[in-house]
Amino acid sequence: MKPYLQLCLLFSVMFIAFSCKENNAIPTTGKTEKQIEIKESKTTPQDSYTDKDKTIKPKRHISQYVNAKSGLNYRDEPNGKILGKFPLNTILTIIDSTKIVDQIADEEKIIKGEWLGVEKGTDTVYVFSSFLSDFYRSSDIKLFYARPYYESNDEIRQGFINLSELYPFDYDNDSNTVIPEEKLGEEPIEFSRNESNKILEKMGVSKKDSLYIFSFIKDTVYKFKVDDLKMIAFLNPYTRGGKGTKEYEYEIGLNLEDRFAEKGESFAYIGVKNPFQIGKIKPLIWNSTANDNFPLKQPKINNRRELDSIGFETYTLSLLHFKYYIQSQIYYRDNRSRVKSHQLVTVDTTTNKITRTLNYHSSESISIGPVYKSTDEKQKYYYSWTGELFKNKPPIIYGLYGNSFGCPTVDFIYDEEPSINILCDNRH
Repeated sequence: MKPYLQLCLLFSVMFIAFSCKENNAIPTTGKTEKQIEIKESKTTPQDSYTDKDKTIKPKRHISQYVNAKSGLNYRDEPNGKILGKFPLNTILTIIDSTKIVDQIADEEKIIKGEWLGVEKGTDTVYVFSSFLSDFYRSSDIKLFYARPYYESNDEIRQGFINLSELYPFDYDNDSNTVIPEEKLGEEPIEFSRNESNKILEKMGVSKKDSLYIFSFIKDTVYKFKVDDLKMIAFLNPYTRGGKGTKEYEYEIGLNLEDRFAEKGESFAYIGVKNPFQIGKIKPLIWNSTANDNFPLKQPKINNRRELDSIGFETYTLSLLHFKYYIQSQIYYRDNRSRVKSHQLVTVDTTTNKITRTLNYHSSESISIGPVYKSTDEKQKYYYSWTGELFKNKPPIIYGLYGNSFGCPTVDFIYDEEPSINILCDNRH
């Protein structure tokens, strides 16, 4: 045999032996090589990008207001045992849509809705969806401020009721609806009788209505017939006037001329009947009491720095069969003190139950009003009031805070009575 043939035969024997050894190392599974490769290609490695970076996004919940004046019952399960009641305008976070549709009777009406699970602390309770709303429920009483007539040096300012929030300015097209182009930038702009009637009609005010003004200082009501008053427009305080002034930069309302000149705060109402009553309003004048007498627990302060610089002052007063408590949170710094918040609680002494809790916190736009004490010297003007100002309504709470970028509210000492949003046209 030739040498090169011997060498080829040797390499052939070695290759066969090596191949047999490798094949014996593979376990017998009954699967072909192709099948194994396909399975392995479908298996994603544990350290792959997909598994490593996979996160569970938190579920978004919606919040709604309780819209039932008498409050909304909450239960341990859909249509289950009643555990308690959420007051009007309580904000509830919905965390469970049960898909259980039901119908209930309410004031002789059949109302359909769904049972929803909402948060209450760390628990889930159930309420009926038809008594929830996306919007805060306010009173249907429309209140305005009355600006008195005054004369100072060479300036005379007419008595005025600003009704701008009732007027449909054309914001979209930026066009004039009542003020002539050539008069834009001037002040004041007085309207004729015919023009006034057209403006009132656009505002939804009838010529048969009357204007009622309640003066806190005088504790009296002034009445004017709307048909006897003309309209007038003043430039908004935040408007410079002059060339380029827009119609919606004006305040439009009733011109009282010199017929109303009472100083101090006054509310105005337009309608057929007078909603106010006199002789039942009084300023909020408080007496000091111990902090422990406050019906609610003080908020817990965990920050040591704040703990050393924050204190509480508590006061009380009585009206009819109600007892009022107010607790002020005071911030002390550099030998000076500043009120950070008020928490007010009213209690019905006949049942010893809390009827309303109100919280006022100072911020960029909210300023906390002073607490007038019984030991203070007699004030010429008070700014916070209580009492039965409105007919067939519970006592009010008003004047414990000021609002720079919005309008204050008139609150009632019962949860089921919606607050009144004053239409003060506070635009910037």
